[in-house]
Formats: sequence, structure tokens, C-alpha cells
Amino acid sequence: MLLKTLFLSIILSSIASGLSAPAEDHNITLASKATNIHPVSVPTSKGGIEQLCVNGPFDLGSTFCDITLVPASEVLSGTPFAVVNSLVTPNVYTEFRLYYLSKTLVLSELIWTPATNIRFGANCADCLTQYGFQVEPSSVQSLYAMINPSSLTSYVRVGFISPGSPNTISEAILNKNTNKWTLSTLL
Repeated sequence: MLLKTLFLSIILSSIASGLSAPAEDHNITLASKATNIHPVSVPTSKGGIEQLCVNGPFDLGSTFCDITLVPASEVLSGTPFAVVNSLVTPNVYTEFRLYYLSKTLVLSELIWTPATNIRFGANCADCLTQYGFQVEPSSVQSLYAMINPSSLTSYVRVGFISPGSPNTISEAILNKNTNKWTLSTLL
């Protein structure tokens, strides 16, 4: 249940933390109408990236958790994040990766696996964060992530604009064989 709610939860809490969403977004409309769900159109008191768990459709369900995944002190407010996950079979996740920008403009990562649970920041030796890839200050709204669980070389790719190549897209690429990140520039 954690991961089923996690993806939607992160989207909702990002909107709550200051990102705008289209007014016609059906889920946002329903969430705003629910009586026992945190409104997602205003900043939350916690900030950061939060998980909100709802036990049914937004207009009928109720909130049964409100967990801060990444505290506000670690996240650059109002910036995007990207999420990828890997499935063994439908509804059985092997991992979940969340990419976001730190207050110091470092491309950062939160990883969840069944074996290790949630880890990020200084407590995550294998997270992308440890590589210190900087994001171009004037391009903090550009971020994407892709995963290919069957690939052994470019397993995860995270795209962003780096200060070293501000006129193109850079990608942090995770090699599954070595579990190391490298930086590449797209031409």
C-alpha cells in the first residue's frame, strides 16, 4: 500500500508545497472537496515532500497517514521532482526513486526498497545526492527521470540543466553493473 499511495502522494504534496497545477485537474478538484483530506492547493505547514495516504477515491476516502519523506530543510521550494519505480509483477515494487533539488542546487535522490526502506541525503551512501551534481540556478524548473529495469548499463537516467552545460540537457546515468552515477551531456 505504501508505494501505491506514494506516487500520488508525492504529486499532491508537491502541489501543496507551492507548485501550480492546472485548475481542471480532476484529482485536485476531488481532493479539495474531501472533508477529511488536507487541501492540496495551499502550502502545508510541514513543507518538503510529504506522503498522504487515502483509503479510497478522494471524494469518498479518508486520510490515514501524513508522513514527511524529505523535510523542507532539504528541498528547494517550488521546484519540480521526478519519480521512477521498478515492478517485479503488477503491484509488487522492488524500488522507488524520487529526484528533487536541494536548497544548495544539488540534484538529490530518495530511494525506497523493501530491504532498506526510505533513505536520502547524508544517510544514503548510494544516492545520487552524494555525487554533488549541481543544477543551473536559472533552470531549476527542468527535471525528468527514466528507468529501464532490463538494462544493465543505463538503468536510471535523470535529466537536468547543469552549470557546466547550460545550453543543453545533462543526464546523470546510473550503471546497474557498477551502481555508480556518471554525468553525460546530450548534444
